[in-house]
Amino acid sequence: MPVFTTLTRIGLVGYGEVGRILAEDLRARDLRVSTYDLKLDGAAGSPLREHAERHGVALAQSHAALTQQADLIVSAVTASQAVPVAQACAPAVSKLAWFLDFNSASPGAKQRAAALIDGADGRYVEGAVMTSVPP
Repeated sequence: MPVFTTLTRIGLVGYGEVGRILAEDLRARDLRVSTYDLKLDGAAGSPLREHAERHGVALAQSHAALTQQADLIVSAVTASQAVPVAQACAPAVSKLAWFLDFNSASPGAKQRAAALIDGADGRYVEGAVMTSVPP
């Protein structure tokens, strides 16, 4: 049995274009999806909040709240935020939770992020985005 069949709680850090596309596809497969994005803080009535509500995506109040409840955390943020997001998520990552770093950060940034997540007993997976992601 593939390990990914047990992943039912997905947390998306970053709710930009990539995060929203992933959320729609994951929700279409009846997976529980939650998200945290700094842009959602205090943004009542924003298009991002409306999108999340329309697609049944729960909004977390912080990186830690998102991370604690997820079997798989997908970091879909800009390259400059890869390490800060790993720093924010590492203290709350569940033992053996997967952390997919899905951006175009440098190899050095990916190594720093991996050390943070792996050091907290999470499982870091590097993913690269090299071009725009179509809907």
